[in-house]
Amino acid sequence: MTQECYGNNGNVSLKQRVYDLLNHNPDHKPKQLAHLLQIDYKAYSGYLRKLRCEYKHTLQNERGSIPSSFHNWQAFLRMPSGGPSISSVDVRAAAVGSGWLETRARNRWLLWQDRLGRVQWHTRGAILLWVRKPVKLNKVYQLVCNAFGHTFLVSDAVLDGMLQGITFTGAHYVYDAGIRLPKRRIDLFKESNGFILKVGDKSHPSSIELEVCYPGWGLRNEALFSRLEDTLTQLLAGGSARELKPGPGGYIQ
Repeated sequence: MTQECYGNNGNVSLKQRVYDLLNHNPDHKPKQLAHLLQIDYKAYSGYLRKLRCEYKHTLQNERGSIPSSFHNWQAFLRMPSGGPSISSVDVRAAAVGSGWLETRARNRWLLWQDRLGRVQWHTRGAILLWVRKPVKLNKVYQLVCNAFGHTFLVSDAVLDGMLQGITFTGAHYVYDAGIRLPKRRIDLFKESNGFILKVGDKSHPSSIELEVCYPGWGLRNEALFSRLEDTLTQLLAGGSARELKPGPGGYIQ
């Protein structure tokens, strides 16, 4: 065999040594591989790129999906009544002029990005937040203030209502296993308990990933409970509970 195939170690082929390193961390670049293998990068750069490309396209090594840019803490809020809407041409122009980005989406939502995370502002008032790790409550508040307060798109009163209405919807947690894991995605408990378990994903090939999301039934139950609470508040506004007497059919009059 040639020196190109065996590198500096005559016992194990260079190809096998490269594959062993990529099995542990598929994100190694050719220069990093040359450093770990203690070989001359300039002399072996082409061969290392070739081996890395072959490894990436081997069927058994194609693990998971493309790394997601949304592996962050996620939240939802809605623009309070009296707040602006990007359905208005003037509001939309003001937002774009303040740093918001227009997208090609059919519903024409706007995007805000900064070092803290990203914000999606939809035409019907829904606002989605993605906050970069590590996440603290003041960091979430600051992202909303950067997108809406510092751009003077909303008043202080509306901004306070937005901060109070932030609802957690999901997060992403990573636990390193130390070795490369086979690709698995378990979403059996997504609807009931709100979590997805993934291993062997390209974003974290040697880790166990836990994607937590707030179940849809939980959001619906909270909305129904809020409506029930408002109804009971209006019902009891005229007097105490002792003054309410059951009418025909057992219903409270």
